[in-house]
Amino acid sequence: MESLTAEQKIEKATSILIRDNIFFGSLLMRMELKKDPTCETAWTNGRELGYNPAFISSLSLKQTVFVLAHEVMHPALKHHIRRGKRDPRKWNEAGDYAINDVLLDAGFEGIHGILSNKEFQGMDAETIYARREMGEEEKQQEEKQGENEGDGEKEEGEGNETDDSPSDEEGEEEKEGEKENGKEDGNSGSGSDGEEDGNDSTGDPTKNADEGSSGEGSKQGSSGEGSTDGEDGHSGEMNKQGKCSNYEGNIGEVRDLPEGEDAGKEEVSTDIALSQAMQVANSRGQLPPSLKAWAGEIIDPKLNPVELLKNFIDRTIKSDFSWRRPNKRFISDGLYLPSLDSDKVGKGAFVVDTSGSTWSGELLHIWGKELQHFMDAMQFDMTVIFCDDAVRKVEEYCAGDELKLEFRGGWGTDFRPPFQYLEEQGEAPAFLIYFTDLECYDFPPEPNYPVLWLYYGNHGVTPPFGEVVKI
Repeated sequence: MESLTAEQKIEKATSILIRDNIFFGSLLMRMELKKDPTCETAWTNGRELGYNPAFISSLSLKQTVFVLAHEVMHPALKHHIRRGKRDPRKWNEAGDYAINDVLLDAGFEGIHGILSNKEFQGMDAETIYARREMGEEEKQQEEKQGENEGDGEKEEGEGNETDDSPSDEEGEEEKEGEKENGKEDGNSGSGSDGEEDGNDSTGDPTKNADEGSSGEGSKQGSSGEGSTDGEDGHSGEMNKQGKCSNYEGNIGEVRDLPEGEDAGKEEVSTDIALSQAMQVANSRGQLPPSLKAWAGEIIDPKLNPVELLKNFIDRTIKSDFSWRRPNKRFISDGLYLPSLDSDKVGKGAFVVDTSGSTWSGELLHIWGKELQHFMDAMQFDMTVIFCDDAVRKVEEYCAGDELKLEFRGGWGTDFRPPFQYLEEQGEAPAFLIYFTDLECYDFPPEPNYPVLWLYYGNHGVTPPFGEVVKI
């Protein structure tokens, strides 16, 4: 069978992820894949995924799939926007510990040498980073204490020499005897002597490296037995030559979000991509058990109003992958993959209750910023309606426009006029969000589109339809 080039292997691994693990595949397709011979292995900053062709060529196809899934998980866990002032190498390692066991449990074939520790399972990178830092401090304290105790024993021994100690001449005679028996250079052939000299009698060159991990976790493949060879027999050789990375046990690098990019918008965009990927994977029965608990936290968030609002918009905006228009990035290579179909993205409606019962301009400003992030990330337009007991003002905004929610009314409250206005205009929005204190009983009939009541205050009534998010 003809061997694949690095580019062909990347393309084939991508198609495998899309076919068999759409969660990872859909997230991968949002990134730009690029060759980067200057890096050791692979890297991502959330927007791009770079790889060294020589490194990819050394891996089996299944291991290449693992590398792509591994890199996808870094931005999925927001490692590219959460490092702060932490040491980049240690942060990367903490992220690897958080990722690798998830992938191994999901059935991916790992690479010998990856960072893995069951004690860190279920922890985020911040927690793992802090625990490892504490472990290093404790280890340094123990070493320092041991050195102090050793110095004390040495001083005590020097002060208690007796005449029973061998003379210099006797010591020279014993040394000559050891030399004749081949003990001085450690080549006596005795297993015990070899162990005393720090040599592994089995001849396993990996044993000391594993023992030197100081409790930081094992380095293993998917079998957990530390096998060194992949399907093409090169992965073990790569690790022995030290070409996998500058960092021991690292098969890829997470870099910070490019300078100048908005981390807040990136977080919203990442959450949206995650939610979509999880829903598609769940509908196909391809959501790995190791990700289901995590999926529940994102798809069905608890108590966090921002997450609830984001999830509502995400569910109602139509956006999915389509095979009708193949991804142009891969057509030139003869690979037909689906592209993100955003032609059917709907238009939202946002209604502001401007009645005089209560008015929270500051709160409206805050939530207007949240909506701004969602519009920019999901690229949908918005009709903004200001209403008290009648529609007072209507504004139209496109994705990328700055929302200016500054109008103030002050009359009574009636929830019916905005719905009537949209019906008269012949518009059926993808969703409607009503910013209100809910202090009114005049509700319209339930419309044929989703409604969310963004509720502030403490005296509101329960609406007869729609979802309610308390802010």
